[in-house]
Amino acid sequence: MDIDVSALKALVREKDLSYDLVVQTIEQALLLAYHRTEGAASQARVQFDRKTGHVTVLAQIQAMTVAVDPSGRVAWG
Repeated sequence: MDIDVSALKALVREKDLSYDLVVQTIEQALLLAYHRTEGAASQARVQFDRKTGHVTVLAQIQAMTVAVDPSGRVAWG
């Protein structure tokens, strides 16, 4: 997801807000929304690139064991 940084900065100036506080609030809101998504990883964080406006959710998923039998079939554990 991308946020228009120039529009965000214009809004911050217009409303006389702290850019850092607005970015932190956006990150927190997106993280909360992510955690309410079915199948969301419990360990996650949101990164907002303040130059490009690109938003990334970084989630740590539980490690899985993969077994491949001699026929090449994969079994997930």
